Amino acid sequence: FEYQFLRVLNKVYQTIEKNEMRLGEHDRKEATRVEWQQVALVCDRFLLACFLLSTTIATTTILFSSPHGP
Repeated sequence: FEYQFLRVLNKVYQTIEKNEMRLGEHDRKEATRVEWQQVALVCDRFLLACFLLSTTIATTTILFSSPHGP
């Protein structure tokens, strides 16, 4: 009886260990996903600023180079 109890206890321990490893891996993946979302957000805002700046400069240049004036 004691041997069977130890086997069951060992299986429970192994299951708990596997679950903890799975949860740890899930947490690492989630942290990586959040970091990449932050990188994407920064890049998106930077590119939006570049677009707005270049559009404003191009529009201003075109309007002021017009022979009819602004």
